[in-house]
Amino acid sequence: MKPRILKYAVALAVGLPALAGGVAQADEPISNLWDGGKIILDTRLRHDYVDKQSYPQESHATTFRARYGVETGRWNGFNALVEGESV
Repeated sequence: MKPRILKYAVALAVGLPALAGGVAQADEPISNLWDGGKIILDTRLRHDYVDKQSYPQESHATTFRARYGVETGRWNGFNALVEGESV
């Protein structure tokens, strides 16, 4: 039972100052989300080649990895990040 109480105490100790700071801030225009945002694009093309004596054939593999996303600007102390990855 004590670890549960400790968990809630830590959450309140961290969360309350953050909420109080957010309430005391002046309102910022919501356009800051788009104006301060950025697009994330990270790509990698890779080719592997294996030629071992223990295998009858050589092996080739080409892969393309892309990481992409959007990060918003700050608005009243908050921002958001959405990203994905494909191989």
